[in-house]
Amino acid sequence: MFPRVFIGIVALAATACVENVGYRVFVLDEYQSPHLVSEGEVEYWPAVDVLVAEGTGEDGVPFWSKGIALVDDWLLVAHVTKDTELTGFGLGIRNTGNPRGFSWEWFDKTEGDLFRKRQGAGEVRAFVERGPDYQELIGVEFLDNVTLRYLDDISNHDPGDHTHEILIREGSVLRLAP
Repeated sequence: MFPRVFIGIVALAATACVENVGYRVFVLDEYQSPHLVSEGEVEYWPAVDVLVAEGTGEDGVPFWSKGIALVDDWLLVAHVTKDTELTGFGLGIRNTGNPRGFSWEWFDKTEGDLFRKRQGAGEVRAFVERGPDYQELIGVEFLDNVTLRYLDDISNHDPGDHTHEILIREGSVLRLAP
């Protein structure tokens, strides 16, 4: 039998892991050529640094926007729901200094815990919590470099346009729950 103190320390250590996300932020010029404006790596503690906003869909079902700060006002976020089966999910970029911006990339399940970006290249591994009647996305490992598109003013552009590209580096992990 292990003493309770030992078990408590092991449980705390298991939830106290540091994760990393590498990124590059590009702005696109009038010819859609990307220009690097920032790059780096964020080290974060999922139990402390994950930002969460709760909402309710038109159908009354709750959802969460969960993510981490990358640099300046840029956040990497995931759209999280409790579904009977997780067949896809959305990732995006939010700029907290710009309420008119928009980013949304959908990832479809291919097999097992692997998901592929619907538009463009990139594969990720999803970490899922399973309950008695639901599955919930709790993390994403980037198996490839994945580019997320961002539009700085959704009211002033055509559908499909984007003004920025944020590349999340292969090997990065977005852990949404400790």
